[in-house]
Amino acid sequence: MPLANDEQDRLESLLVQLAGRFVERPFDYFSERELQAEFYALARGAFGEATVADGNGRHHTVSLFRHEYNTLGRYRGGAKKEAFLQRYSRQGEGDVGALDFAVLERAFAEANKLLTVINKDETCRALLRAAVDAGHKPAILAAGVEFKMAHVSKQAGGEPTTADLNQLEAGLLADCRKLAHERPGIAYAIAFSHTASIPNAGQVLARARGQFMAHHPKGDVRLALIARETAHIDGAWRSAAFPSLRP
Repeated sequence: MPLANDEQDRLESLLVQLAGRFVERPFDYFSERELQAEFYALARGAFGEATVADGNGRHHTVSLFRHEYNTLGRYRGGAKKEAFLQRYSRQGEGDVGALDFAVLERAFAEANKLLTVINKDETCRALLRAAVDAGHKPAILAAGVEFKMAHVSKQAGGEPTTADLNQLEAGLLADCRKLAHERPGIAYAIAFSHTASIPNAGQVLARARGQFMAHHPKGDVRLALIARETAHIDGAWRSAAFPSLRP
Protein backbone atom coordinates (compact mmCIF):
# COMPACT_ATOMS: atom_id res chain seq x y z
CA MET A 1 0.00 0.00 0.00
CA PRO A 2 1.23 3.53 -0.68
CA LEU A 3 1.57 6.12 2.02
CA ALA A 4 -1.54 7.71 3.48
CA ASN A 5 -2.41 11.10 2.00
CA ASP A 6 -0.96 13.04 4.92
CA GLU A 7 2.23 10.98 4.79
CA GLN A 8 2.57 11.62 1.06
CA ASP A 9 2.18 15.33 1.69
CA ARG A 10 4.79 15.14 4.44
CA LEU A 11 7.32 13.24 2.32
CA GLU A 12 6.89 15.52 -0.68
CA SER A 13 7.10 18.60 1.52
CA LEU A 14 10.42 17.35 2.89
CA LEU A 15 11.72 16.67 -0.61
CA VAL A 16 10.71 20.20 -1.65
CA GLN A 17 12.46 21.55 1.44
CA LEU A 18 15.65 19.73 0.52
CA ALA A 19 15.44 21.00 -3.06
CA GLY A 20 14.99 24.53 -1.77
CA ARG A 21 18.10 24.27 0.36
CA PHE A 22 20.05 22.98 -2.64
CA VAL A 23 18.89 25.84 -4.87
CA GLU A 24 19.66 28.39 -2.16
CA ARG A 25 23.23 27.13 -1.61
CA PRO A 26 24.01 24.57 -4.32
CA PHE A 27 27.78 24.63 -3.90
CA ASP A 28 27.49 23.93 -0.19
CA TYR A 29 26.70 20.33 -1.19
CA PHE A 30 29.90 18.64 -2.31
CA SER A 31 28.40 15.20 -2.88
CA GLU A 32 25.23 13.18 -3.14
CA ARG A 33 26.00 11.76 0.30
CA GLU A 34 25.70 15.24 1.80
CA LEU A 35 22.25 15.59 0.26
CA GLN A 36 21.35 12.21 1.70
CA ALA A 37 22.60 13.24 5.14
CA GLU A 38 20.54 16.42 5.02
CA PHE A 39 17.41 14.53 4.01
CA TYR A 40 17.95 11.91 6.69
CA ALA A 41 18.12 14.66 9.30
CA LEU A 42 14.89 16.19 7.96
CA ALA A 43 12.87 12.99 7.76
CA ARG A 44 14.21 10.63 10.43
CA GLY A 45 11.28 10.91 12.82
CA ALA A 46 8.58 11.88 10.35
CA PHE A 47 6.95 8.53 9.53
CA GLY A 48 6.34 6.82 12.82
CA GLU A 49 7.56 3.64 14.45
CA ALA A 50 6.63 -0.02 14.71
CA THR A 51 7.06 -2.60 17.44
CA VAL A 52 8.98 -5.60 16.12
CA ALA A 53 9.55 -8.97 17.83
CA ASP A 54 13.04 -10.49 17.69
CA GLY A 55 11.91 -14.10 18.14
CA ASN A 56 13.47 -14.39 21.59
CA GLY A 57 10.58 -12.98 23.56
CA ARG A 58 11.71 -9.38 23.24
CA HIS A 59 10.18 -6.49 21.31
CA HIS A 60 11.93 -3.49 19.82
CA THR A 61 10.77 -0.11 18.56
CA VAL A 62 12.07 0.72 15.08
CA SER A 63 11.56 3.75 12.86
CA LEU A 64 9.71 3.08 9.63
CA PHE A 65 11.89 5.61 7.76
CA ARG A 66 15.14 3.92 6.72
CA HIS A 67 18.38 5.01 5.03
CA GLU A 68 20.37 2.66 2.75
CA TYR A 69 17.74 -0.05 3.06
CA ASN A 70 18.76 -3.25 1.31
CA THR A 71 16.88 -4.34 -1.78
CA LEU A 72 14.90 -7.54 -1.69
CA GLY A 73 16.06 -8.48 -5.18
CA ARG A 74 19.56 -9.16 -6.48
CA TYR A 75 20.93 -7.24 -9.48
CA ARG A 76 23.85 -6.97 -11.89
CA GLY A 77 25.57 -4.07 -13.54
CA GLY A 78 26.85 -1.86 -10.74
CA ALA A 79 27.36 1.63 -12.17
CA LYS A 80 27.07 0.44 -15.78
CA LYS A 81 24.28 1.43 -18.12
CA GLU A 82 22.74 -2.03 -17.86
CA ALA A 83 22.45 -1.85 -14.06
CA PHE A 84 19.20 -3.16 -12.58
CA LEU A 85 17.82 -4.37 -15.89
CA GLN A 86 16.78 -7.67 -14.32
CA ARG A 87 15.94 -8.84 -10.83
CA TYR A 88 17.53 -12.13 -9.74
CA SER A 89 16.44 -14.42 -6.94
CA ARG A 90 19.19 -16.93 -6.17
CA GLN A 91 22.45 -16.29 -4.35
CA GLY A 92 25.26 -15.98 -6.88
CA GLU A 93 22.97 -14.25 -9.38
CA GLY A 94 23.97 -10.64 -8.91
CA ASP A 95 24.28 -8.75 -5.65
CA VAL A 96 21.89 -7.08 -3.23
CA GLY A 97 21.64 -3.32 -3.70
CA ALA A 98 20.21 -0.59 -1.48
CA LEU A 99 17.60 2.13 -1.71
CA ASP A 100 18.75 5.56 -0.62
CA PHE A 101 15.62 5.88 1.52
CA ALA A 102 12.62 3.70 2.27
CA VAL A 103 9.46 4.03 4.30
CA LEU A 104 8.55 0.55 5.48
CA GLU A 105 5.00 -0.76 5.53
CA ARG A 106 3.86 -0.96 9.14
CA ALA A 107 2.08 -4.28 8.47
CA PHE A 108 5.31 -5.79 7.16
CA ALA A 109 7.36 -4.58 10.11
CA GLU A 110 4.87 -5.78 12.73
CA ALA A 111 4.26 -9.18 11.10
CA ASN A 112 7.90 -10.22 10.75
CA LYS A 113 10.82 -10.84 13.07
CA LEU A 114 13.47 -8.20 13.55
CA LEU A 115 16.11 -9.96 11.44
CA THR A 116 13.71 -10.09 8.49
CA VAL A 117 12.73 -6.44 8.88
CA ILE A 118 16.39 -5.36 9.05
CA ASN A 119 16.77 -7.21 5.72
CA LYS A 120 20.50 -7.94 5.86
CA ASP A 121 20.37 -11.73 6.22
CA GLU A 122 20.25 -13.55 2.88
CA THR A 123 18.45 -16.58 4.30
CA CYS A 124 15.64 -14.41 5.65
CA ARG A 125 15.67 -12.32 2.50
CA ALA A 126 15.38 -15.38 0.22
CA LEU A 127 12.39 -16.70 2.17
CA LEU A 128 10.73 -13.31 2.12
CA ARG A 129 11.49 -12.85 -1.58
CA ALA A 130 9.80 -16.16 -2.42
CA ALA A 131 6.80 -15.33 -0.23
CA VAL A 132 6.37 -11.88 -1.74
CA ASP A 133 6.68 -13.23 -5.29
CA ALA A 134 4.00 -15.82 -4.51
CA GLY A 135 1.70 -13.17 -3.07
CA HIS A 136 1.75 -14.57 0.47
CA LYS A 137 3.24 -11.55 2.23
CA PRO A 138 2.22 -7.88 2.45
CA ALA A 139 4.16 -5.26 0.56
CA ILE A 140 7.41 -4.21 2.19
CA LEU A 141 7.84 -0.61 1.03
CA ALA A 142 5.29 2.16 1.36
CA ALA A 143 7.73 4.46 -0.47
CA GLY A 144 11.22 4.39 -1.96
CA VAL A 145 13.43 7.41 -2.70
CA GLU A 146 16.56 7.63 -4.85
CA PHE A 147 18.89 10.62 -5.36
CA LYS A 148 21.49 11.32 -8.02
CA MET A 149 23.83 14.32 -8.34
CA ALA A 150 26.10 15.91 -10.96
CA HIS A 151 29.00 17.79 -9.36
CA VAL A 152 31.19 20.73 -10.31
CA SER A 153 33.93 19.92 -12.79
CA LYS A 154 37.44 21.19 -13.43
CA GLN A 155 36.31 21.72 -17.02
CA ALA A 156 33.66 23.98 -18.59
CA GLY A 157 34.22 26.82 -16.15
CA GLY A 158 33.51 24.61 -13.17
CA GLU A 159 30.06 23.42 -14.24
CA PRO A 160 29.30 19.74 -14.82
CA THR A 161 30.08 18.78 -18.40
CA THR A 162 27.83 17.16 -20.98
CA ALA A 163 29.45 13.86 -20.06
CA ASP A 164 28.61 14.49 -16.40
CA LEU A 165 24.97 15.15 -17.29
CA ASN A 166 24.88 12.00 -19.42
CA GLN A 167 26.18 10.07 -16.44
CA LEU A 168 23.56 11.73 -14.24
CA GLU A 169 20.83 10.57 -16.60
CA ALA A 170 22.24 7.03 -16.76
CA GLY A 171 22.17 6.90 -12.97
CA LEU A 172 18.61 8.23 -12.89
CA LEU A 173 17.46 5.57 -15.35
CA ALA A 174 19.15 2.84 -13.30
CA ASP A 175 17.47 4.16 -10.15
CA CYS A 176 14.10 4.01 -11.88
CA ARG A 177 14.68 0.38 -12.84
CA LYS A 178 15.75 -0.46 -9.28
CA LEU A 179 12.67 1.21 -7.82
CA ALA A 180 10.41 -0.53 -10.32
CA HIS A 181 11.76 -3.97 -9.42
CA GLU A 182 11.41 -3.26 -5.68
CA ARG A 183 7.73 -2.27 -6.04
CA PRO A 184 7.28 0.51 -3.46
CA GLY A 185 3.81 1.95 -3.06
CA ILE A 186 5.20 5.24 -4.38
CA ALA A 187 8.62 5.71 -5.99
CA TYR A 188 10.58 8.98 -6.06
CA ALA A 189 13.70 9.53 -8.18
CA ILE A 190 15.32 12.97 -7.99
CA ALA A 191 18.44 14.21 -9.76
CA PHE A 192 20.35 17.32 -8.62
CA SER A 193 22.85 19.20 -10.78
CA HIS A 194 25.30 22.03 -10.17
CA THR A 195 24.50 23.31 -13.66
CA ALA A 196 22.23 26.34 -14.04
CA SER A 197 19.77 24.21 -16.03
CA ILE A 198 19.40 20.72 -17.45
CA PRO A 199 19.17 20.61 -21.26
CA ASN A 200 16.37 18.48 -22.69
CA ALA A 201 14.91 17.98 -19.22
CA GLY A 202 11.55 16.89 -20.59
CA GLN A 203 13.16 14.15 -22.66
CA VAL A 204 15.23 12.99 -19.70
CA LEU A 205 12.12 12.73 -17.54
CA ALA A 206 10.25 10.86 -20.28
CA ARG A 207 13.06 8.33 -20.61
CA ALA A 208 13.21 7.87 -16.84
CA ARG A 209 9.48 7.27 -16.64
CA GLY A 210 9.73 4.85 -19.55
CA GLN A 211 12.36 2.79 -17.73
CA PHE A 212 10.23 2.59 -14.60
CA MET A 213 7.01 1.69 -16.39
CA ALA A 214 8.75 -0.96 -18.51
CA HIS A 215 9.47 -2.92 -15.33
CA HIS A 216 6.43 -1.91 -13.25
CA PRO A 217 3.56 -0.88 -15.58
CA LYS A 218 1.09 -0.32 -12.73
CA GLY A 219 3.52 1.55 -10.50
CA ASP A 220 3.48 5.16 -9.31
CA VAL A 221 6.71 7.08 -9.93
CA ARG A 222 7.33 10.78 -9.31
CA LEU A 223 10.41 12.40 -10.80
CA ALA A 224 12.28 15.68 -10.41
CA LEU A 225 15.33 17.33 -11.95
CA ILE A 226 16.74 20.13 -9.81
CA ALA A 227 19.41 22.53 -11.12
CA ARG A 228 20.57 25.87 -9.73
CA GLU A 229 18.02 27.94 -11.65
CA THR A 230 15.42 25.50 -12.97
CA ALA A 231 13.35 22.60 -11.70
CA HIS A 232 11.35 20.09 -13.71
CA ILE A 233 8.93 17.50 -12.37
CA ASP A 234 6.96 14.56 -13.71
CA GLY A 235 4.25 12.49 -12.07
CA ALA A 236 1.31 12.90 -9.72
CA TRP A 237 2.92 15.06 -7.06
CA ARG A 238 0.20 15.76 -4.51
CA SER A 239 0.79 19.47 -4.09
CA ALA A 240 2.28 22.28 -6.15
CA ALA A 241 5.68 20.70 -5.88
CA PHE A 242 8.70 22.98 -6.11
CA PRO A 243 6.52 26.09 -6.69
CA SER A 244 9.38 28.55 -6.25
CA LEU A 245 11.79 26.44 -8.29
CA ARG A 246 9.89 26.02 -11.52
CA PRO A 247 11.49 27.48 -14.68
